[in-house]
Amino acid sequence: MATKYYYADASGDDSGSSEANAYTDFETALEGIAAGDILYCKKSASRPDFGLIEVDMAAQSDTATTIVEGYDSTPGDGVRWQGNGRLDLNSGGNIIFKNLDIESSRAGYLVEVNSNNTYWYNCKFYQTRTVAAEEAVRLNFHSHFVNCYFDTDSAASTSRGTVFIGSNDGGSFYGCVIRGD
Repeated sequence: MATKYYYADASGDDSGSSEANAYTDFETALEGIAAGDILYCKKSASRPDFGLIEVDMAAQSDTATTIVEGYDSTPGDGVRWQGNGRLDLNSGGNIIFKNLDIESSRAGYLVEVNSNNTYWYNCKFYQTRTVAAEEAVRLNFHSHFVNCYFDTDSAASTSRGTVFIGSNDGGSFYGCVIRGD
């Protein structure tokens, strides 16, 4: 089990080995960790645009939980890392995401979960697309959300809602705010 770092503004060797040498690409960081690793995502001065990424994380382990956690000055400070883009989580499992803030205007959705046993704590998903309302989160495998915020910023209606749960599994929501249809 290793501790890795992602920081878009880092200027080191891009190995993820420390905050100074952090990965500077979000997709590379997510795909560069193994089951059981911790990836700390440092908040940048401005919201980095990570585009549309389809992430194939390490294979799921039933004995090791992978953690992806945002922070500002010190890991564990509870501050959300902020990013702009669309994340397709396509593999892996037993992953905990903490303190992430994804805000964007993307067609379809901001986050799609195709991964078993994902847990989200203190995360924010804000779909700002106003042409036609799109989902903030699309679940195709079971996920659990605690103290998360979901929003679609549009007066237009969406047939799938702010959070869309596909037919494969479900989701559980504790202490969350869901705004929109």
